[in-house]
Amino acid sequence: LCKKLDGKLPIIGVGGIFEPDDARRMFDAGASLIQIYTGFIYEGPGIVKRVNKALAAETAPSRKREDFLQSR
Repeated sequence: LCKKLDGKLPIIGVGGIFEPDDARRMFDAGASLIQIYTGFIYEGPGIVKRVNKALAAETAPSRKREDFLQSR
């Protein structure tokens, strides 16, 4: 689906995101955005910070935020 859309429409990964690794798998599968509602309900609002922190740690300090988002 990701290849067929060729970036023309966003792909939103939804469901089953409880940990930063779950979010990473969604992005690796081609999602351009994620929804973490389920994780938010079961894990609490701290999941947002944990996911953001983990994804930011994967980004090399020399890379700009825009470059990271473009690579998704």
